[in-house]
Amino acid sequence: MFIMNPALRVKSMAWQAIWKPIFQESSYFRPLVMATLALQFTTLGLSAAIAHSVNLMLLCINSVLVYQLALYFNDAEGETGYWRPMLAALIYGLHPALIESTSWVVGRFDEMATFFILIGHLIYLKNFYNNKINIFLVCLSFFLAALSKEEAIVFPILIFLLEIYKNRKNSIRTIIAAQFSPHLLTLYISLLTTGLGYLLLRSQFVSGRFINSPGFFKHTLTHMAYVGETLWIYFKISIFPFGYFGSIHTSTLLNFGWIDYITGFLSLAACLILIVATLLKRTTSLILSTLWLTAILPVSNIIPLTINNNMAQDRFLTLPLVFFSIALSRLRVPSQLNARLSRINKAPQFLVAIWLALSIITVRMTIPLWTNNFTLWSWAMKENPKDIFVQYNYIGACLQYRKLKQAETFFSQHPRDGSAEIRTVHGVLLIEQGKINEGIDILRDVEQKTPRSYMKLIALHVNIANAHAVSNAGGLWFYQYLYTQLANAYLLLNNYNQAYHYSIIATFYSYHFPAAWAARSFAAYGTDHWNDGNTSHQKFLQYTVSLGRTAAISARIEFLNNLCKQKPLKPPQVCLAWHTEKIQQQH
Repeated sequence: MFIMNPALRVKSMAWQAIWKPIFQESSYFRPLVMATLALQFTTLGLSAAIAHSVNLMLLCINSVLVYQLALYFNDAEGETGYWRPMLAALIYGLHPALIESTSWVVGRFDEMATFFILIGHLIYLKNFYNNKINIFLVCLSFFLAALSKEEAIVFPILIFLLEIYKNRKNSIRTIIAAQFSPHLLTLYISLLTTGLGYLLLRSQFVSGRFINSPGFFKHTLTHMAYVGETLWIYFKISIFPFGYFGSIHTSTLLNFGWIDYITGFLSLAACLILIVATLLKRTTSLILSTLWLTAILPVSNIIPLTINNNMAQDRFLTLPLVFFSIALSRLRVPSQLNARLSRINKAPQFLVAIWLALSIITVRMTIPLWTNNFTLWSWAMKENPKDIFVQYNYIGACLQYRKLKQAETFFSQHPRDGSAEIRTVHGVLLIEQGKINEGIDILRDVEQKTPRSYMKLIALHVNIANAHAVSNAGGLWFYQYLYTQLANAYLLLNNYNQAYHYSIIATFYSYHFPAAWAARSFAAYGTDHWNDGNTSHQKFLQYTVSLGRTAAISARIEFLNNLCKQKPLKPPQVCLAWHTEKIQQQH
């Protein structure tokens, strides 16, 4: 996302990039987090240590904010001491589900959104300033959270539930009447205005929708059951995140069975009962549970958001676990039972202590699996061996780390007539193994069977060498890879005309993809296009990471020297220009 994408690394591109989705095909609008990444990359460089340190710092800060929020509940319940708030902070900071949002750099989206939501709610609850300033700061927190991630849409609902908690001892009629007080009306109208302002700003930069797939809406009952099952999975991860070892929870929509229907509808029924009980009873535990449920709603597949057809992802629990942690820290034995069975009055504390110990063990066992792409996707393959998305990334990681035997083993165990993505990496594997023509045949076959939008432009006499696809063109990330690999394969065969043809298509689909420009520069030199070769080489140097530029310059020198060894000089213009350049460098 960052190494191969220069948008946030090149200063001249950064300001425009922060207002756009990091993936051209997505509808994400998260400019605040993108701005922090751009600032980091342009001032401190592409440092993995710094990026991960920021995420870890955010986790620690959010844990402190959880402590502060838990302290409010402590005070509201008339309790003294700090052990329950400390316990809530520990539960949150050590929860294994937060490994993903902390270990994965883009988890900063979830962590920053959670940070601003917590800040806003603490300002609201503590009422630090006068009403006008308080409302302004709450709305500002809402706006900043929304600019961090779309899940902040639940911010006003959480405020409403906390307002119910503040008045929980009053009758339901009194609580409803209180919502129309001048102060709360001003707050709600201000939050609504802030939300509309955010949506207006978003519409100026992102035209995509939140909807993932219309397939979810073909069968209403299946969709409802799917939502219920998603909520059940998030509940299981929250309460018992031990031994599951999987950050990818794949969809069961394609093989939805009667057990899935039962689980889904039972979960929905439980949620409905929870909401009704919260409104009627208004106990702390019920309200905290409803806060957890509310925080889950944006990713419960009701809309659903675009999450690569996964049913659930761990990082989406970054906010909901705030309320789960506080609820778990407040476990206690009912007074009636405690009076009869005094021996178990310490049972909740004992159970939570065991929970924390298991969390530490799980975290220590799981973190090594996030070491690099290969360890991450090898782990994912063991958990989801039939998932196409996992398979594609696993083979890509094998190629990235030169684990060719593992990739070959995969293809010996799986059919080779799968998706275009799987067939593409199979072709690349053959090329890496020296079976270049076989690999090219597979890549060409994939190309013939996929939409080729660039041909429409060629038919209109558009020179795609000087054009590039824009956002929402669809599948850009795949096409940039396919055509760059085709160009590189033909370079290995010294077929520079074909290499030049495919490298131009690659740069058309992804104008800022460094590898495409590298292939185009070599192919241009081989076809006697000196100026385009130099321009493409400069593009590559501009877009690639700084650590790779020295090697790139050396590779260019070696390529041109080898190209111009033969007599007579071929290609003549490039070799003459190269000879002139070397003489100028010597002087």
